[in-house]
Amino acid sequence: MFAIKLAALVIAVALALPQQWQELHFCDDDVHSNLGGLGPDFGDESLTIGNVATSVEGDVVDLRITSSSSYETFYPQRNGVPMKNFGAINIDAGITAQFRFELVEASTGYLAKVLPFHFTLFDIDVGKKDEAESISVARFSKYWVTSTTKVNITQTGDEIGTTTFQAMKGGEDAEDPTDPSDMTDEQLDCSVTFLFENKDSFVLDISVPPRGRSRTILFGGTSALTQVATPVTMLRLGGNAIPRLGATQSLATSKSPTAKGSKLSFLQRGTSQSQELDAGGFVGRKLSQQ
Repeated sequence: MFAIKLAALVIAVALALPQQWQELHFCDDDVHSNLGGLGPDFGDESLTIGNVATSVEGDVVDLRITSSSSYETFYPQRNGVPMKNFGAINIDAGITAQFRFELVEASTGYLAKVLPFHFTLFDIDVGKKDEAESISVARFSKYWVTSTTKVNITQTGDEIGTTTFQAMKGGEDAEDPTDPSDMTDEQLDCSVTFLFENKDSFVLDISVPPRGRSRTILFGGTSALTQVATPVTMLRLGGNAIPRLGATQSLATSKSPTAKGSKLSFLQRGTSQSQELDAGGFVGRKLSQQ
């Protein structure tokens, strides 16, 4: 009897606790699209998606994306929010550029203090001419991929955990997802979800090979990956960030109501507690105009 009451108390306390991470929402109600000064809008040279989150102080938060000078696209009209829950950046073939994602207070333009959040890259695949896009990311705490992922993952071993995710053959037939919470096995295999903690900004280095056509990078908040895959936690040892793979691993088939069909996922033993790679950040600094 005591055990039942204790279990009920634990559940009640857990339900009463505030959410420890937050969703990023993407809709086309408030989008300013002039990334790199290439239009189609005028003014601030950014892609800004309005009202994606709420700060810990209760302020409306926008996502402001800026690019390095090397960014080029013939199709700037493809930048923005092509459908609910997805953002998009189009990049010309043969271009390597850096993109800075900043969560800012809508009212002031200052970088916002936010809860931990998920960020997902979708549809990382190989083109019809076998051209493989690659994306490098750093300063995240965890990432999720399937055990049958079609994304090649390379660690640099630096202290900020820079990791490159490059498309491999086998995922080129997957259709673009339309709902991040309801994805096919093929769509899951071509996606990566990250957890960022104590961060108000992060950087993506994106490279599109010279052969083939321009590529549209799809991104969003959380995804079904967090339900069907076990996260890889980045640890910091000797000043360098490395993925924690666990003492032993096994393959198991799991099903989730948020995913279509069954998925193979790594089951990792040992602690899954994340350790923050960088306790710094940019909270309270005014954005520099680029």
